[in-house]
Amino acid sequence: MKEDYDGAEPSANSVAALNLLRFSRMLGDSSVAKKADRIFALSGRTLEGMPAAVPQLLVALGYSLSSGCQIVIAGNPEDSDAKALIAASRKGFHPDQVILLVDGGEGQAWLEERVPPMAGMKPIDGKATLYRCENFTCSAPVTLSELESSGVLG
Repeated sequence: MKEDYDGAEPSANSVAALNLLRFSRMLGDSSVAKKADRIFALSGRTLEGMPAAVPQLLVALGYSLSSGCQIVIAGNPEDSDAKALIAASRKGFHPDQVILLVDGGEGQAWLEERVPPMAGMKPIDGKATLYRCENFTCSAPVTLSELESSGVLG
């Protein structure tokens, strides 16, 4: 029997909806988001009548309504500058954000096949680089030293 409420553990539908939406944003694939929309439609009565019973599903619904952003960090995950960019990206509460790491390896090649804009996301002058994007329309890439000199990072 499948629970239709979020108890001490979120329901499978709530977790699935949020995961589908995050995956959709990672790949820029709206067909995956449509599967989450189906979960919302099937749970519509609960969402309207007893929203407090499904708090995690409400989180997923809120996520679906936000514009969201992708943070793409290009670099070697073992390097200190990449680690610092990852740590800076994780600071604060950003529930509508996904963080992707591209290192020029197999994983990036797989992503590039599905999200062509990722092909141009590479470290600048050998330094880990952060790309902040909304729907894979990205602002100018920045390195750790640029972030530090701008005062964004301490």
